[in-house]
Amino acid sequence: MKKEEPAKTMVFGKKINNGRFPMNKQNKSQSSDQSQKMSLNYFRTYAVTEIERFVRESAVKLNSRKIADRNFWAIMVDGIHIGGDVVVVILGVDTLGEKHFLSISQGSTENTEVVLSCLDQLRERGILFTEKVVAVIDGSKALKKALENHFDNQVVIQRCLNHKSWNVESKLAKKYHFEFKEKLRQAYGLNDYDEAKREFENLHN
Repeated sequence: MKKEEPAKTMVFGKKINNGRFPMNKQNKSQSSDQSQKMSLNYFRTYAVTEIERFVRESAVKLNSRKIADRNFWAIMVDGIHIGGDVVVVILGVDTLGEKHFLSISQGSTENTEVVLSCLDQLRERGILFTEKVVAVIDGSKALKKALENHFDNQVVIQRCLNHKSWNVESKLAKKYHFEFKEKLRQAYGLNDYDEAKREFENLHN
C-alpha cells in the first residue's frame, strides 16, 4: 500500500508539511510539543519578516508613482498610531471625483516636518493640484501648520466630520451616542445653510 504523503501548504512561496516547517535532527530528538512550538515561532518570525518586506516595497512603489494626468482638488491627511510609531497617510480626490492613495510615510511623531516632507515629495513627483485645495484633517496643529506652509493661501482647511463626531461622543454617555449621531447626520444632510445652522445650534443646546 502506497504511503500517503503529508499535506503541503504554500506560505510566501515556500512549501511546508502539515503547516510546519521541516525540523532539523536536533529538533527531531525533542518532544513533539516543543518541536511544534519551535516550528510555530520560526513561522511567525519568517511571516513577520516577509510582511515587513512586502510593506516596505509597496510603500516605495506607492510613494514613487506618477499621476500626471490628474488634478487634485482635495486631500485627506491623517496620522495613524501603530505601536510607538505614526504612519502619515495622504489620500487625494481628483477633479473626476476619484480617490487615490498619494503617500504613506512612517515617523515617530505626527510633527510638522514629517508631514511637510510628504507634501514636498508630492510636488517633486509632479502631482498637480487645483488653484484652491481643500485639506481635510483631524484638527492636529502640526498638520494644519504643514499644509499652510506648503500650500500657502492655496489651501482651505476642513475639520474631519468623523473626528468631530468622535470627539463629541467621547464626552457623552454611551446611551446618547446613537441619538447624537442621527441628529448630526441629518444636520449635515441639509442643503439650506440657515436650516442647517439652526439644527447644529439645537444639537449644541
